[in-house]
Amino acid sequence: MKRRKPRILAFMTALSFASACNFIDDSSPRTEALPPIATAFKCLPQNAAFIAAHRATSKDSRLAENSLGGVSALIKRGFYFAEIDVARLKDKTHILMHDGVLERTTVGKGAVVSKSWEQAQTILLRDPSGRVTSDTIPRLEDVLQLASKKIYLEIDFKTSASYQDIIGQIRHHDLQNHVILIAYSKSQARTLNRLAPEMFISLPASNPRHLTELFENGLKPDKIGVWISKKDLPTSLEKTLAENNIALLRKAPTTGVTQAAKHASLLVDDYAFQLKPVMGLTRQTRRAFDHCMASTKESLPGNSGG
Repeated sequence: MKRRKPRILAFMTALSFASACNFIDDSSPRTEALPPIATAFKCLPQNAAFIAAHRATSKDSRLAENSLGGVSALIKRGFYFAEIDVARLKDKTHILMHDGVLERTTVGKGAVVSKSWEQAQTILLRDPSGRVTSDTIPRLEDVLQLASKKIYLEIDFKTSASYQDIIGQIRHHDLQNHVILIAYSKSQARTLNRLAPEMFISLPASNPRHLTELFENGLKPDKIGVWISKKDLPTSLEKTLAENNIALLRKAPTTGVTQAAKHASLLVDDYAFQLKPVMGLTRQTRRAFDHCMASTKESLPGNSGG
């Protein structure tokens, strides 16, 4: 599958225009809550993988990174995962914002994290091409309320963020089974597991010994996903992941995403709207997957569930 950028082909320009309308399609909105993330990974058939929208948007759209508009569009299009970045303002309000793009994605002067919420909430966000949008910087609180078991959130902690405060907000919204906490080291993974043992954690590992050390420190196989940044997956690690039913997470390739889905549980992608929410499903496996995902039968807030 060849991935194309909108500036190359005319039909992708039309796709970019459609994104301004939040990519509304004719799919039915979810009326039942998503099951816990661990269950979702178990429901995945072989040769299929979830697509997670990097920074909760698609670069071929007019939707700002880490915005309420981006998360809302993903929900409307039936995506299961959004990766978001969480930072903390000087008044301890947690917002969605990536440390490295504070100035490029906002209209305003000065580092955003040095502002108060009263100051930050007036700043307009830009889309991936630099256009000013109507979206303002969202609080984590508002994103958690919007997600509300309709989409899973991969949470990337920025340097200013507080683990304890974010975990507390997740629990307050009863989303502890619907988030992935991202760790970049074994030490960070151990800290997050100590603070939130009930939550799913993404962590790096390059060989089985790394996993053994984590298991000895209390992390459970059904509560972790292994992030692999390298192109090749070591055979020994692949075997260990399969034996323990551990989800494999990695960045989606520029081309050949369907093929990559055969070797991962979740692929993080910058151009999510060019892909399906789950890549690699066939008509037959789609029915089994949908039945498995709906097995909890928990209604979303405001729906009868019938």
